[in-house]
Amino acid sequence: MGKLDGKRIAFLQTDGVEQVELVKPLEAIKEEGAEATLVSLEEGEFQGFDHLDKADTFTADLAVSDADACDFDLEAGVLEGRTVTSFPSLKTDIRNAGGKWVDEEVHVDEGLITSRTPDDLPAFIDKAIEEFCEGEHEEQARSVEAAAS
Repeated sequence: MGKLDGKRIAFLQTDGVEQVELVKPLEAIKEEGAEATLVSLEEGEFQGFDHLDKADTFTADLAVSDADACDFDLEAGVLEGRTVTSFPSLKTDIRNAGGKWVDEEVHVDEGLITSRTPDDLPAFIDKAIEEFCEGEHEEQARSVEAAAS
C-alpha cells in the first residue's frame, strides 16, 4: 500500500521542461500509489530537455483550459503573499508577482512545495509525498477560493 493511494495529482508542464524535474517526481508519486495527470497548455505532445538538448517528448493528458483544480488533491493557488524557492534567475519574477523568494533546497508554504534545481529533487520528492499525505491545508483552501473568485 502506497502513501498516496487514491490521490489524484496534476503535473503542470510545458515545452522546454527540464526532463529530470518532471520524470523523477512523477515516478516517485506513482510509486507511492497516486494517479498522475500531465497537464500542459494544450492536450498532446510537449518537449522535454536535458539542459539545452532535446530529450523525450511527453503527452499531456489534459489542456490547462480543461483542467479543474477540484479534480486533484493539490492546488498551488496564487503566489501573492506566499514564500517560495526557485532557480535564482526567477527571484525578481516571484517578487513582482507578490511572493517572497528564499534560497533553500526545498520550501513549503501551506502545501505549495518548491525547490531550486535538479540537485534538490530528492528533498523535493520527499517533501511532496509528505505534503500530499497531509492533504489540504486551511490557508491553502482559502487561497484557492480567493483565486477562483
